[in-house]
Amino acid sequence: MEWIRMSVSGFVNKYYIEPLVEGTGYNMVNTVTYLFILVVAAFLVYKILNKLEIDLDRELWINLLPFVFLGGFLRALMDVGFFDFLGSFRYLFITPLIFFILFLMAFIPLLIVHYFGLKDRYLGYFGLVLLFGFSIAVVSEITSSVGVRYFLIGVGLAILGCFITYLVLTKLLNLDRFKNIMNWSPVFGHSLDASSTTVAVGIIGTFTEQHVVPALMFDYFTVWIFIPFKLALSAATIYCLDEVFSGGWSWIIKFTVLVVGLGPGTRNILSLLMTL
Repeated sequence: MEWIRMSVSGFVNKYYIEPLVEGTGYNMVNTVTYLFILVVAAFLVYKILNKLEIDLDRELWINLLPFVFLGGFLRALMDVGFFDFLGSFRYLFITPLIFFILFLMAFIPLLIVHYFGLKDRYLGYFGLVLLFGFSIAVVSEITSSVGVRYFLIGVGLAILGCFITYLVLTKLLNLDRFKNIMNWSPVFGHSLDASSTTVAVGIIGTFTEQHVVPALMFDYFTVWIFIPFKLALSAATIYCLDEVFSGGWSWIIKFTVLVVGLGPGTRNILSLLMTL
């Protein structure tokens, strides 16, 4: 039994602990595991919100957006050592643990707002206060104008890519559903993720892609294909979700798509801002 224990321990250390502690990125094993955790978490969150009779609507979506940005802020600050004073607890701000931290940061005030019958905007106000506080921390970590320049390039590419996609979807293809913030904001999130990656890997060139699928893609194609690829994929995903799901299920899956795009995108673009 001892050899089994050692084998399991070595497996966990190699595929989960070492990438977390050493910052070496993702591998196929932890990628699949984290994806599974995300799917299960989304399912459980939907069941909890449904049980509490919390409306999954446009208002809740907008007021949860600050918490999605907050995840990117916290992860980027972790990258520059802002949380080093926490010792080993700083790893709470790395995937997958950061998802649980953000869930608690948003869910507890959501419960309070719901219990006292307050408007969802009070949840948004709380998220904005947290976001403002950590924005000050981000600004304090900026050391040169070089980071600011690449930050602006990344944001500009993201906005341009999203705007062109929006015009194609709404004007050329007449898909009015993408005029809804719950449909176009996930597309923008993935546009920001792709643009920040393109700037870091394709323009600056000193960064490497840590996710498995994009890294494999860059072995065969130019990094510049990543922006149209992510825009097309995210828009197609949202379109298909509207065709297959409705109501709460559609809301929760779309929000999950938003989180996995906007969260990393915010983290990447802020990392450029603070590390260059």
